[in-house]
Amino acid sequence: MDPDTDGCCPLYKCRCDICHSEYGTFKVGDTWKKDIGGGCMVTYECTKHRLGNTTSFMDLEKCHKSEIKLDPSTHCKSEIYHDTYVCNSYQTAVEYFPVPDPNTCCSEYKCICKEEMQLQMACSNFTKEVCGEHMHSIEHGTISGTTDCCPDHACVCNNDTMLRNDCDQWTDYTCNKPGYERIQTNTVDKTNGPCCPTYTCQCKPEEELRQECVMWNHTCSVGERRERNNTDCCPTYECVCDKCVMDEGIYPVNVSWVSPDDICTKQTCVLDPITGCPAINPSDKYDCPYVDTDDCIKKGGSILGNESTSGCCKICKYSHFLSIVYYSL
Repeated sequence: MDPDTDGCCPLYKCRCDICHSEYGTFKVGDTWKKDIGGGCMVTYECTKHRLGNTTSFMDLEKCHKSEIKLDPSTHCKSEIYHDTYVCNSYQTAVEYFPVPDPNTCCSEYKCICKEEMQLQMACSNFTKEVCGEHMHSIEHGTISGTTDCCPDHACVCNNDTMLRNDCDQWTDYTCNKPGYERIQTNTVDKTNGPCCPTYTCQCKPEEELRQECVMWNHTCSVGERRERNNTDCCPTYECVCDKCVMDEGIYPVNVSWVSPDDICTKQTCVLDPITGCPAINPSDKYDCPYVDTDDCIKKGGSILGNESTSGCCKICKYSHFLSIVYYSL
């Protein structure tokens, strides 16, 4: 009580300086916190509250005043608020932290993609690509600008089992010639579309061709050359006369030689204009002068070989004088 000094006798009036709470008694200016549920702490403050001249006990009980100084829950944003203002049209807000934070007293929300039916409606403004023949659509990533909610689609080819029945070349294209194998090309099938493979035939590896091709190791006789007469993977050959052969010797056209068995004859390999093949044309090795052997012997001469021509050319030799006449055998 405070004295009233205006008169001789002091008068008193009541002043309340404390606040009562279930948490205790607090002086004016003191603060305390109260859990209003879920761990959310509201701050209270004891404030002054002067009364008039009264001694009523009921008034004295009401003289203190506890006021809320800070209530964080008043700043919370609801799920509807997040759904409307925070999330986009493809998302919905969900509470992901069910225990409120004591410092905020607010539930935490995050934006996730809407449920299937709602998402289909939200994403219905995006048109799906129409797939071509022998193709089907699959989900492939998400559409840009939809926060990874609206699925994007791509067209892919049907599985091999289906394509085997639908694509003409899958089973019908075969390589019938020996030495060939079927390989897939990068060419688009103009009839059946890009999913159907196209094929071509190419030669097998050489190791396989050596085993498969009948004439791979074909050989020709001496004096013949082997000429290929096709362009297939498995070659075929014919033997063409090419050189002259004599005494195990092989001689090209326009080459001459002398056989050890006949040193006086020159052999020449020439091209026969009728057969088109090389042929051996024999001729005298030396151009020997003519000798009349009958006349030589009649006159008492002898026929001898000329040593300068290795005996190929002959001379007529007389006993009383030397007369040499060359002739060819």
